[in-house]
This record gives sequence, C-alpha cells and structure tokens, in this order.
Amino acid sequence: MSEFVSIAEAAARLHISSDTVRRRVRRGELVGEQEQTPQGYVWRIAVPTVGEVGEDPGSAGTDGEEAADPFQPVPAPQIGEIRRLEQMIELLQDEVGRLRGELDTRTREVSELHVLLQLAHGRSLPEPMPEPRQEPAIAQAVPMRLRWAFWRRA
Repeated sequence: MSEFVSIAEAAARLHISSDTVRRRVRRGELVGEQEQTPQGYVWRIAVPTVGEVGEDPGSAGTDGEEAADPFQPVPAPQIGEIRRLEQMIELLQDEVGRLRGELDTRTREVSELHVLLQLAHGRSLPEPMPEPRQEPAIAQAVPMRLRWAFWRRA
C-alpha cells in the first residue's frame, strides 16, 4: 500500500534529494500525480508504506543503486569478485610503494646533479630571472602618447 505525500516528504522518506524524486517521477520510477489546490497545483508522490511487501523503505539509495542489507549472505559469484579485487588492491599498493621509492631516488639524483653543477661553475647558481612582462598587442601598437591622451580627462 502506498500513500501520496509531498515531494519534500517523499525525499525525506526515501533518503534522496527532492531533485532525485522529480527525476524518478519523470523517468517513471516513482508514481506521482498533480493535485489541485486553491494556490495552484501540487505534486503528490506515491511512497510505499513500511509494511509493503517486497519494498524496504531504507533500501532506496542513490539513483539506480539500492543499499545492500549487511545481514544478507554474499552470493558465491560476488565472493570471487571480492577476492579478485582484494588481490588487485594489494598489487596496486605494491606498485605505489615501488613508484614512491623511485621518486625518492630521482629526487636525490636531481639534488646531487644540482650540487655538481654548482661546483662546476665554482659558485652558486643565480636565481632564475623573472620573465619580462608582455604588454598586450594592442598596447604595443599604440604609441605611449596616444594611450596617455586616451585615459586623460579633459
């Protein structure tokens, strides 16, 4: 048995946003109808009651996904998938550790090369010069006097 409630109430009961309720009504996943009131039309959404068979009010999650019941046993095909994913996670963690070690090695090499370069020059390297500021192409094309006259008040 379903009862018709407002969009805000349906969103609260289903633990989703009101935009998601509207989207699901548009797609036909939820039943909704317009009800005429003295102020205009109001949408009423059919929400299953707690005792309805085959529907758990807490199971409605994000769009297209239902929340899994933590007390249900995991089917055998999913156990194999879980083991495969755990092995993949372990391999990826090993790869991340290897890459971090390689990054540390390369960082040490760069610092050693920097020291050797400084020694080769016999002094410390100067700080890099900031790049000169480029004026826009329009400002370069207009002589300075005309630009000043343009901005000067009469």
